[in-house]
Amino acid sequence: MQSTTRWTVTAIVFAAFATAIVLTLGDMRLASSQTVTLVAKQADSEVPLDQPFDGVWKGANPIEAPLSGQLVVRPKGGGDRTVTARALHDNERLARSDG
Repeated sequence: MQSTTRWTVTAIVFAAFATAIVLTLGDMRLASSQTVTLVAKQADSEVPLDQPFDGVWKGANPIEAPLSGQLVVRPKGGGDRTVTARALHDNERLARSDG
């Protein structure tokens, strides 16, 4: 019976580690209050700073950063709850795109 308990505990610990690895590699946050990091990937070509819808932006991983409503002046609150951003670099320039 002690052997069965040991294997059960080992299986639970292994499952917890596997779940943590999958969540980390998938950049999945369990809570919106967790820190969000925007990582700039290297672009295959020059990043066009004046064309936010250029195809090169498809290579950038988007992040959604949570926003909080302003509570100081009327109308208080806000519209969008998140903002989506992407970042790329071409070894000379760093570019960021919202949306």
